[in-house]
Amino acid sequence: MSQHFWFNKKLVTGGDWASLPKASKSIFPVIASHRNLKGMAFPGEKRIARLAGVSEKTARAGIVSLSGFPGFSIRRYMAPSGRISKRFFIDAPDLRSGKAFPFFNKIITDGQWAVLSPSAKALYVAMRTYGFFDKREEVADEDWSDNPDDGGFRDRFRDREYDLCNEPIVKLSKMAGFCRDSFPSALVSLKKNGLICNEKTMGHRNCWSVRLVNQ
Repeated sequence: MSQHFWFNKKLVTGGDWASLPKASKSIFPVIASHRNLKGMAFPGEKRIARLAGVSEKTARAGIVSLSGFPGFSIRRYMAPSGRISKRFFIDAPDLRSGKAFPFFNKIITDGQWAVLSPSAKALYVAMRTYGFFDKREEVADEDWSDNPDDGGFRDRFRDREYDLCNEPIVKLSKMAGFCRDSFPSALVSLKKNGLICNEKTMGHRNCWSVRLVNQ
């Protein structure tokens, strides 16, 4: 749970995520998961392709299309082998409450990200952006506190397995960058691969439990 990068929610709410090609959506989290404390990442194209579940050709196309993506830049350098390689730089997002969500590397390193459909990858990021924490159904009323300064609250928040998302399907589809008709198949892929663990209704809306890490 300690290995993660912070995904800037503004990339989704501002429409930048939706405008990316599928290839770029597949590889961006992979590159960002390699980000060090200086904001630099330098995974090779072969590794990016393998962890994203795409071909090397698709990975290269995805890298090209990330040019101009907010907070992301590429610099070429001469490797010791004499080959021209790439370093990627990802800006750190604003970490004030609600501005970013932790994207856990385990989803990528365990191979789960690679087997998701392209639309499922896009939707997962959208759902995490609009996800919220609610453990009320798992604790007794007398044990519940929503005070962020309460130690029990902090422990439950830190150790939670999932967030809830009950945004309308039309909005989630728009933020993911695909048409409404693609939502059901994207959801099937997320369920099949364990990233949606429950679906119910909340008021008049569907509500999904979106896993932060795979089991």
